[in-house]
Formats: sequence, structure tokens, C-alpha cells
Amino acid sequence: MGREELLIFVFFGFGLTMTPHSETHFYEYHYVNLPMNWTQAQRYCREKYTDLVTIESAEDMSRLKRPGAGTIWSWIGLTDDPKSWKGVMGNDVNSWRWSATGEISKTDYHNWYPTEPNNIGGDQKCVFAYGDGRWLDEICHRKLSFVCFNGKKNFSPPFCHLAGL
Repeated sequence: MGREELLIFVFFGFGLTMTPHSETHFYEYHYVNLPMNWTQAQRYCREKYTDLVTIESAEDMSRLKRPGAGTIWSWIGLTDDPKSWKGVMGNDVNSWRWSATGEISKTDYHNWYPTEPNNIGGDQKCVFAYGDGRWLDEICHRKLSFVCFNGKKNFSPPFCHLAGL
């Protein structure tokens, strides 16, 4: 791992039960301090990890906050899909999609800075997280650091029980 990356391990699975179809999570978050535009950051994350980070809860967001990172701005995996706009203004709440899934949030969690998203200039279709965890929409060609993740949700049973006949 290069000096430009800070690896943050985050383990999900609290309350894990050993029943069929239980859901377990294991994510590694990677802060990458190589300024890139949103598309370049997405490509980098997909080549080296899984994708740009998906944030589905306040717990996810708090795990991503780095001590002393109040001035760090980092791309996250949220982007605005103009094909989903309802009305002429854009930035509809249902038009924001996560890079890893192409879907809106399954939990309805969001952490927008007050007055955001505002789509200033009509071209703010990508999202970065400010160091305190709040989200702002921004033009996608701006070069910022970013956060990638490794891992995925695993919906398979955590063990297999075989019974003899």
C-alpha cells in the first residue's frame, strides 16, 4: 500500500446470527490522497478495490471520519442521474445513485450540508464529503481526494449444516 493511502478497516456484522440467509458485512475503507476528478476516482477504485464508498447510515459515516480531517474534501460514490430527474430543476431526491449499485439509497440515509444539494450552475452531479461528514454536490471534473471500499454484502449462510441420512 502506498503512502498516499490510509487504510481504515471497518467490520460490519454486529448482532450476527448463525441462521440461513443472515446478512454479514465486511468492508475495508481506503482514503486515497491522489486528487482526481469523480470519474477518474471511480475508475481507480474499481481497478484497485471495489468502488467509491457507499454510505448507508450515520454509523458508516462516523467510521469514515478521520481524526483532524475537518478540511479534507473527498469524493464518495454518490452521483446525480439526470435521467431520473422529476421536473426541470434536477437534483431530485430520487435522482441520486450510488456508484456501486446504480441505485438510490436502500436506507434513505443522507447527510447533506444545509442548502444542499443545490446544483449551482446546473452541473453539480457528483458528491464529496466534507471532513465533518456532511455532503455537498459539486462539478464532477474538480480534482479531490476520494474514498474507496473493498468488500461486499454477503447474503449467503455463514455456515453449511449437513445432516446424514
